[in-house]
Amino acid sequence: MDLKIENLSVKFKDFVAVDGLNLHVKSGELVSLLGPSGCGKSTTIFTIAGIHKAANGSISFNDKVIDNVDPEKRNIGMVFQNYSLYPHMNVFDNIAFPLKLQKKDKQYIKENVLYMANLVKIEELLKRKPSELSGGQQQRVAIARALVKKPEILLLDEPLSNLDAKLRVEMRSEIRRIQKELNITTIFVTHDQEEALSISDKIVILKDGKLQQYDLPNELYKNPKNLFVANFIGNPSINIFDCYISKEKNVLNIFDKNLKLDDFKNIDKISEKVNSYKVGIRPEDFVVNANNKYFDGKIMDRENIGKDSILKVDINGAKVKIVVPYDLLSLETKDISIGIKKDRLLFFDAETGENIKFA
Repeated sequence: MDLKIENLSVKFKDFVAVDGLNLHVKSGELVSLLGPSGCGKSTTIFTIAGIHKAANGSISFNDKVIDNVDPEKRNIGMVFQNYSLYPHMNVFDNIAFPLKLQKKDKQYIKENVLYMANLVKIEELLKRKPSELSGGQQQRVAIARALVKKPEILLLDEPLSNLDAKLRVEMRSEIRRIQKELNITTIFVTHDQEEALSISDKIVILKDGKLQQYDLPNELYKNPKNLFVANFIGNPSINIFDCYISKEKNVLNIFDKNLKLDDFKNIDKISEKVNSYKVGIRPEDFVVNANNKYFDGKIMDRENIGKDSILKVDINGAKVKIVVPYDLLSLETKDISIGIKKDRLLFFDAETGENIKFA
């Protein structure tokens, strides 16, 4: 099922929750809506489901506008953050409930419930009540219930936020497995970038109801369209600094040191019409104790995160985050030499925030 959203705006009195959103999700894709709280993620999928009404714009399934179609006739499966299972029903009856509403016969219901239970790996739990299940098991039941009526689009609203960290990783892999096995068009709402990056075909970045970028996960990371996306994607976050650029003098000045501008990518996009620039450097795009030394730095603090360490380094008064392998430096090391991966710098217009590649 293809999903198209055109110039969609959703308002609650004077508050604009979604502002002129355009989006095309191809059949069988899993697309995540990602952004901070209040950016319009849940409002968007509730409008797709027909729970909220649009102020402007349209939503189409396979080029058929469904704006005036009742929610129950949109053939959508939806999974909520709180699972919303019926506590007095066992797992079998919870999954079967949508089919009973459709007045399907008992054999059809049994076959389809068993198929879904097997798909989400809960076939041994069918006689249990929700109170007897773990959070991950309840989430599997909710997914099975959403899928048992064979929807053409699956909507997932923060489905993993109530699970512990280890279970979240397991369940996001399971959601991706189920989605690919059924080849169902899926919209996944999350505020967790790791979640979105790990399972999505494409990701929508929203801020204040407006689309910031719609792209492949690796493109969002390598080529963020603006400073908001650059800061939002990446953990630890990108380093952003003021810089001075002169094409005429072939100079990039950063951390009070002049470097050759033509050593770095995007030089063809640099414009003297731009008054001021910012440069973005990912923490892993610095090179410590490299042959191509650019700067001297002093380690102020370090944070160990398993296979990597995050160094907090002072370079001529600037505070910089650098990621290195955990065993690269001894704990006694304070002074380091620093290089930069020349093809990884990102340049932004300091006034508009736009990546100059897209300007």
